[in-house]
Amino acid sequence: MKTKHIPVLLMLAAGLITCIVSFFSQVSMMIFVRNFSLALVLFYILGFVIRLVLERNLPKEEEENVEEDVEEETDEKDSAGETLKEEEKQEEM
Repeated sequence: MKTKHIPVLLMLAAGLITCIVSFFSQVSMMIFVRNFSLALVLFYILGFVIRLVLERNLPKEEEENVEEDVEEETDEKDSAGETLKEEEKQEEM
């Protein structure tokens, strides 16, 4: 599972909710900036902690399988490219 983007997505969602609530509550600009900044920092930290917990508890096998699939695809492309080159050489002769 890709967990790299969890902190950023959580932070952006919290920021959006903070903006909407502040807009409908007609909060002054200084209070809005304070609340918005605090929400972004806190939810980024919370997202980072969630990411660490997920990375430690999820099995690493998925990542290894993905790497193996990528290697197989590049091997297939190489072999296909080599056969094309061989056919072109034969056509030239």
